Amino acid sequence: SSGINAEYGHYESIQLFNKIEQETGQEIGFHSTGSIRLAHGKDHMNEFKYMMTRHSWQDADQHLVDPDTIAEMFPLLNMEGILGGLYTPGDGHTDPYSLTMAFAKGARMYGAKLL
Repeated sequence: SSGINAEYGHYESIQLFNKIEQETGQEIGFHSTGSIRLAHGKDHMNEFKYMMTRHSWQDADQHLVDPDTIAEMFPLLNMEGILGGLYTPGDGHTDPYSLTMAFAKGARMYGAKLL
C-alpha cells in the first residue's frame, strides 16, 4: 500500500533528522508535535486499520483513535463526519533552512565541495 510506504518513509526521515543533528552538531529545529490523519469515510478508516495490521514491521509509534479521543485531543476540531484517525505521537516538522544547513555541513564533513 502506498500509505504504508509513505508512513515508513516518513518515519525514516525523522530518524535521519535525529542522526544528522547528532553527527553534525547543527541544530535542525525539529519540533515533535505529533500528528493525526483523519478518516472521513469507511475507506479511509479501513486503510488505517489495514496499516495497523502491517504495523509490526516498522518501529513508528502509531495508534488508531476513535472520534471521542480525537475530540478530546483537539477540542476545536469540527468532528462532523470523522470516523476515527491514525495518531503518530512522534511526528513533527523541522525548519527547512536549518535542515539544509545540516545537510551541507554533513556533506562537507565527508569531503563534499559545495558550489
